[in-house]
Order: sequence, then structure tokens, then C-alpha cells
Amino acid sequence: MKLGKLPVLPWYLRLMAFLVVGGVLYAGFWYFVTSGTRKETKAMEEEIASLRTKNAQAAIVQQNLNNFKAAYKAREEEFAELKALLPEQRELTGGRRKLRAVGARVSAGLSPNADALDPGFHGARTHCIRGFMAFHRLRPASTAMLMVSV
Repeated sequence: MKLGKLPVLPWYLRLMAFLVVGGVLYAGFWYFVTSGTRKETKAMEEEIASLRTKNAQAAIVQQNLNNFKAAYKAREEEFAELKALLPEQRELTGGRRKLRAVGARVSAGLSPNADALDPGFHGARTHCIRGFMAFHRLRPASTAMLMVSV
């Protein structure tokens, strides 16, 4: 098709020719000129997605850090209170003596079982432990002994 025939063509064919030429020009501009911008935009979107996940993780860590700081502050206050209630060194020594005495009583409670005394028994020597051996009761007992020494 020659360009000289363009004015002779009907209006709808001229319109179609101009639309095709305009479409080709727009597609070329979009593909060649904006390709760098599209690559940069895609890279930025990927970076934004990774930063959003990191930001969400950081918010969780920040919340945990605030909880930890509050717990640490509470433990520091408890420690300061306990330190203020701590008896003098001589009182601690008396408490240690009492704990040793209790330990001696517990160790004195060790006695051989009847099975171990049986002449037909060829196993290792076993002991029966008497006294208080529940560990959850040891702390209140030692605290009570320390209070008595005060």
C-alpha cells in the first residue's frame, strides 16, 4: 500500500491504518523506553515484600523484648527486696550449721535393707532412706531454719 492512496481510501480504513500505526508506536515506546523502569519497579516490589516480612518479625521480637524487659525489671526488684532481707554473714553461718545438722540427721537415717543382710543376697548393697526427701519441701524448711536463726 502506498501512502499516496491513503486519501483515496474510505474513512474507516484510514482510521484503522492510523490506529495500527499508533499501536505499533505505543508498543515500541512501552517496550523499549519503559523496560528499565519496569525492572526497577519489580525489584522494588520484591524488596518491599521481604522488608514487610522482616518488619513483621521485628514487631514480634520487639513485643517479646518488651515482655522480657518487664520480667527482668520485676526480677531485679525481687532481687533487691531479697537482698534487703538477707541476714548478716554470721546469721548465714548459723543457718549453714543447722542445715548440716539436718543433713547429718538425714544421712543417719540411711540403714541397710533386710534384703542386703540376707546371706543369699548377692546384689549390691541397698539402703532405705528415711527422713524428708521431698525436694519441694526443702526450700520452706531451709527458709524456716534461717528465720529461726534471725
